[in-house]
Amino acid sequence: MKKITGIVVLLAALAIAALVFTGLAANATDPGVNRVTLYRQDRNRDVFVRDGDVYTSEWKAGKDITTVYPLATDMGEVAINGRHHQDVFNEFWKSYEGWESSKICYRIEFGTFDGKSFDVMIMKPGDELLYSDYLENYIYDDIRVPKNTWYSHLTPDDTGDLTLSSVKFTAGKKVDLINTPIRVTACIYNGEEDFDRNGRYIGDVSSSLTVVRKASSLSITVTKDGKNQADLRDKDYKTSVAYVSNDKVTVKSETPMAGIYVIWDAPVRPWKLAFNGDEIECGSEGFIHDYVEVGGATECTLTISGWTKISEIYAYSEGELPDDVEVWEKPLEKADMLVFSTHADDEVLFFGGAATLYNALGYKVQVVYMCNYWDAAKVREHEKLDGLWAMGLRNYPVNMEFGDYYSESLEEAKKTYDIDSIVTAVTKNIRRFKPQVIVTHDINGEYGHGGHMILCAALREAVEKTADASFRPESAELYGTYNVPKTYLHLYGENKLRLNLRETMDELSGRTPLDVEKDAYKKHVSQQWTWFYVDDEYKYSCADFGLYRTLVGNDTAGKNDMMENIVSYEEQKRIAEEEERQRLEEEERKKREEEERLRLEEEERLRKEEEKRKKAEEEERKRLEEEERKRLEEEEQKRLEEERRKREEEENAKATKEPAQESGPSDTTRKFIGVLMIFVAIVIIAVGLVPAAITIIKKIKTK
Repeated sequence: MKKITGIVVLLAALAIAALVFTGLAANATDPGVNRVTLYRQDRNRDVFVRDGDVYTSEWKAGKDITTVYPLATDMGEVAINGRHHQDVFNEFWKSYEGWESSKICYRIEFGTFDGKSFDVMIMKPGDELLYSDYLENYIYDDIRVPKNTWYSHLTPDDTGDLTLSSVKFTAGKKVDLINTPIRVTACIYNGEEDFDRNGRYIGDVSSSLTVVRKASSLSITVTKDGKNQADLRDKDYKTSVAYVSNDKVTVKSETPMAGIYVIWDAPVRPWKLAFNGDEIECGSEGFIHDYVEVGGATECTLTISGWTKISEIYAYSEGELPDDVEVWEKPLEKADMLVFSTHADDEVLFFGGAATLYNALGYKVQVVYMCNYWDAAKVREHEKLDGLWAMGLRNYPVNMEFGDYYSESLEEAKKTYDIDSIVTAVTKNIRRFKPQVIVTHDINGEYGHGGHMILCAALREAVEKTADASFRPESAELYGTYNVPKTYLHLYGENKLRLNLRETMDELSGRTPLDVEKDAYKKHVSQQWTWFYVDDEYKYSCADFGLYRTLVGNDTAGKNDMMENIVSYEEQKRIAEEEERQRLEEEERKKREEEERLRLEEEERLRKEEEKRKKAEEEERKRLEEEERKRLEEEEQKRLEEERRKREEEENAKATKEPAQESGPSDTTRKFIGVLMIFVAIVIIAVGLVPAAITIIKKIKTK
């Protein structure tokens, strides 16, 4: 019976093990869908395409923004080839074992100007209604409907086994209040274990796409004292409106404004901008093209400081600004390349190749102009900014304080300009920006322009002396001295270099530096009447330079790299940070080692102290034991002596009391004699000598 019971238990255990193993095997080979990517449909190319993690589009109330499709693959794009979406979807979805258990949900995230923040999980139709005033999401089950039949989006009334296989985004009536990108995430789940207790997805199969609004120019009214300022909205640099100190210009829009773009037509003085109950200081950098964020305000007011002119004012909605809105950064503190250009347009015609190329490669490029146009053709101040922006430069240029005067020789230019003042200005800017590479004009002024010649002559003098603190000491005291590593002159005949401007660059959106230069030159509208043009294969090629001065060695022939033997400031910073990181790590390592050494020394000190303590304790113990032993020995000695003394005293006392007995037999002897006599008496009695025995006994008793 016991044997049968054991067999039953064994079989049950094997059955359970088999079930567990089967379950594990099923989990190992039957995990469900474990890959997903969000795509958009390109109908022109008949593909589902994943063209980056960000999609930019216009958002207009009631208009569709885009539709996203989750497919169980990670291919860059998926060919449709005229197939029904159901077929494309199932091609990947049903290729996974256990696909029947997998479901799709979506997470939608965005914020609004009116202080709301949405983070909603769309698990079923109707969940998207939480934010429908701002954004309308239409959810479709493209998979379970019959092919080639019309189907609409899912509603809360739809139930059953749905597949949320695509989501369309449409701008809601309050779309203008959305002030963040919209982030959509497709999530694959198989059960409750893919969500936390708050219902947030914690699984690991998801794909996200950020939908960014393309900012649009808003319809605004611009007034001063209630009067419409029409000239500020005519998109013409040549018109402007003059204002005096404390004049107030008000900008209103029915749509929330993310920012306003002010184009000044005079050197900028600090000004104030009030919106949403706050007032901020503006204009400290002197940008004449100035974009200022206003946080969704529908009205803002500029307060003018001193006499000035404004050419244009625009306002933009939330989103990615158009390419022609210039959000400038301050001039550089240190420049990898410093371009000295006499006029607005020279920086494109002659130096644009170098500036565009190296800026695209990540080097820091700063432009300094000899001439400004505030007292002449002011439109050229706007054109120079537009041209630099088109080249990809983002650091605001610097103007020297010289006018634009034509001359046909260096001697003639020296009569027009004070070359000493130009040398001073050039020296100041070299010391200020500490360039690693300087680029400037041809010694002969390209086509013979004296203004080009005098700037080149001034720069050649300056670069030899900027390291000398006694030369132009004012700027040396302000910025310190500096020695330029490399100086290039346009069309210089020695140590020639020819830049490659015809290779497409990802940093230039697939265009070449030469293409970019040509577009940038078009921004100089006022100069389009001249015979000049941008090219790398004619007399004034924008690709041809020569190394005029070097502290870092000559260029390698054929390498054609102005930055040869130069380490960019950004790389220097990275190296310095890495060295600092390593230094700190080394210090930390040494600190840890020192702490460890001190710890071990302390442990050793404590160990020795402990040994010393134990040794002292042991010695003290032995000393105490020895003292105790001696004490006990002394006590024992005293005891023995005391016993001996007492015995002697007793004996002496007895001797004093019975002095006559001292010569007689001892008690032992007497006892022996008595016993012996008794024995003899017994013997005598035994032989019948009783009388004699009696006599003897009496004698004994008498004794």
